[in-house]
Amino acid sequence: MMRPTGKNAIYPYARLADDQGNPLPTPKDYRMAYTDTAGAGKLLNWEYYPLNEINYADNRFKQTDILLNLGAFYRYNKHVSFDVKYQYESQAGKTSNLYDVTTYLTRNFINRYSQVAGGQVQYGIPMGAILDLTDASLLSQTARVQANFNQQIIKGQELTVIAGGEVKQIQSGSNNSRTYGFNPDVLTSGNVDYVNNLPIYGNLSSATTINNPNGFSEGVLRFLSAFSNASYSIRGRYTFSASAREDASNLFGVKTNQKAVPLWSAGFSWQLNQENFYHSKALPVLKLRLTYGYNGNVDNTLSALTTIKYASRAPVTSLNYANTNNPPNPELQWEKTAVFTTGIDFVSRNHRFSGSIDYYRKKGVDLIGLSQVDPTTGVLDPSQSSFYFKGNVADMKGQGVDLNVTANILQGGFKWSAVLLFNYTESKVTKYNMSSTLASFFLGGGILINPILGKPLYTIYSYKWAGLDPLTGDPQGYLNGVVSKNYSSILNAPVDQLQYHGSALPVYYGSLRNTFSFKGFSLSVNIAYKLGYFFRRPSISYYALYNTWDGHADFSARWQKPGDEKYTNVPSMIYPNANSNRDALYTSSSVLIEKGDHIRLQDIALSYDFAQRLLQHKSTFKNIQLYTYINNLGIIWKANKAGLDPDYFSNSGYPLPMTVSFGTKITF
Repeated sequence: MMRPTGKNAIYPYARLADDQGNPLPTPKDYRMAYTDTAGAGKLLNWEYYPLNEINYADNRFKQTDILLNLGAFYRYNKHVSFDVKYQYESQAGKTSNLYDVTTYLTRNFINRYSQVAGGQVQYGIPMGAILDLTDASLLSQTARVQANFNQQIIKGQELTVIAGGEVKQIQSGSNNSRTYGFNPDVLTSGNVDYVNNLPIYGNLSSATTINNPNGFSEGVLRFLSAFSNASYSIRGRYTFSASAREDASNLFGVKTNQKAVPLWSAGFSWQLNQENFYHSKALPVLKLRLTYGYNGNVDNTLSALTTIKYASRAPVTSLNYANTNNPPNPELQWEKTAVFTTGIDFVSRNHRFSGSIDYYRKKGVDLIGLSQVDPTTGVLDPSQSSFYFKGNVADMKGQGVDLNVTANILQGGFKWSAVLLFNYTESKVTKYNMSSTLASFFLGGGILINPILGKPLYTIYSYKWAGLDPLTGDPQGYLNGVVSKNYSSILNAPVDQLQYHGSALPVYYGSLRNTFSFKGFSLSVNIAYKLGYFFRRPSISYYALYNTWDGHADFSARWQKPGDEKYTNVPSMIYPNANSNRDALYTSSSVLIEKGDHIRLQDIALSYDFAQRLLQHKSTFKNIQLYTYINNLGIIWKANKAGLDPDYFSNSGYPLPMTVSFGTKITF
């Protein structure tokens, strides 16, 4: 009998090798009692050996990348010059995955489409290896022309102007193919029937076509830009600047006046320290800045006209078919963001401190996203699973602060410098054409967009937790303010029944890098931090455990007898049939929400320069540097009590390994 379909996972605590280190089989797709007897020895070995699969893999990838940059400069006179630049890039990648008959994938395919009759085996898939090939290519060309003008208009006043245009085209393509019955020694292959439904071994009532992943794709993106920038400086104290550009893209079917978007910005800077009234010795350099303007973005996957996507081999008819890829959208246009920024640049006496502080406000309009539509329209989202429309459906606004400070703490023979980066950012949705109010829609754990007016785009919501039932260990939530175990009603309650925790993205983040230098030695230590956000930690889901063998260590802390609810929040196990709604209440409840704040030792760099010694001996080398670099050293402090790394907290999220590298740099 086949085990329930789902993730092809290995069951928890599966033993992969015996005491002598010999690989052991584990169940996969079918029960081992079935695979041990299927075909009475006529079929290929149907057992799955995870350790052997590593040795059987023959996966190869080859990529060729050609990048060519050409440029020319011409000066007409001392005020006017011209730049011409051209970039050509070509990429070609080839992936080859060869699965010979020793691999489980090939043995499973051959056995599934085999039939044993009269002691003979009839193969739907020919004996031999399976070869998957993928070829991908990219061709990008960019040309840019720019004119430059610079002249002192009158004494102390200078005008600088640039203007030009840029055109860019990106062509991409790929094709996938699969060959059955492949013999890599003589380069032959077999034929298969992709058209007719073939019976599956052991289940004659179930017939299906052989998987044919062959496919092709091509795409062309074109961008056209015209730009200009001018600045006018008065005595080096006051600088007025302005820029304007128009960007256009090949949005299919869009009205001509919507293919392009005019963008502009204007700014002013004031070198305050050059004023006669400025006498500060603590900050001998102080500059104020102010800018306002617009930038834009476009999604080339959309179209103003109805477009369809062709595909091959429909499941029932095996004929070629097409799906609606984009519904008509004559109002489609570019996303636009207005940005206001004010900042200060400063340098202290003796350059002991220097840096900048910026405050910005942003307002995005006509942002592209998904919005629900009436199901009777037949409009499906790109996954073809829900009735959603993609277009200009949202507005947002936000603000933030960027701080960059460099401090030369100690100078002389022993030097100590530090660079502090601090960023604060917040945003909220001000408009979204989404009518759904179901609580379950907003429980993506910060991975999915949760568009609620007045809240950040990526947020953490949860079901309010009411603890475990002291008699049964069932999870309990709240329904209209009352403790309840009506899981279906809680999951389908309106969004105002949820508990809001905060942003799923760090509100405060940055780093502190300290660098120490002494007689050619240099040591740099970088500490990074992320603060002001939340995440949902994973836990046990009995439905996932039974159906896909997706377990979790919280299973050992589950409720097992009355009184356990005082020490654990992990629900009791019900067997053999799990309640998916019961699991959903617990796994999306507030009891699993953790603070993501943490401080991380990001990297350490150590180097030694031989420059002074080489100069003393009149060497042909200007410098020789030996260095070592260690990255991803680990967390110094974290706010959550679960012992999780907030950057890699999911079941499938593995922390990046610590890396150590050594090298030499030689300068002639």
